[in-house]
Amino acid sequence: LEEAESLKKLIKKEEPNTTNQDSEELSALVARFHEAAKDPVNGYAMITSADWQGLFYLFEQKEHRFFESIHQKDLSNLELKVTLLIRLKFVDTEIMALLNSYGSTYSNCKTRINTKLFGTESAKGLRAKITLWK
Repeated sequence: LEEAESLKKLIKKEEPNTTNQDSEELSALVARFHEAAKDPVNGYAMITSADWQGLFYLFEQKEHRFFESIHQKDLSNLELKVTLLIRLKFVDTEIMALLNSYGSTYSNCKTRINTKLFGTESAKGLRAKITLWK
């Protein structure tokens, strides 16, 4: 709950001032997440709370309007993470490894996101909608 609140506070920031350094840091952090998803330790991707906060902060700097839009929809911490990872073009297997959320839990989460963001009561089409969202 505490992590969810700190992530939501990051989203509420003023209009960001994105720099090339921010973009480079985001790219490096995304690469770290991809590596962690490919090589989990005992089934868990080794991503810290600080990694998540950094990812949310840097991504919010890059896509401020997108973050403002999803923040208004009252997504849970898990739903925020899934939405962000989909937007960053992580595949489902990577997202499940990073979140240690598999099968119906992950599918149900995607359905909740699709319902909250787009009013569609299924997970179908969520990836395309999030990816294409301006």
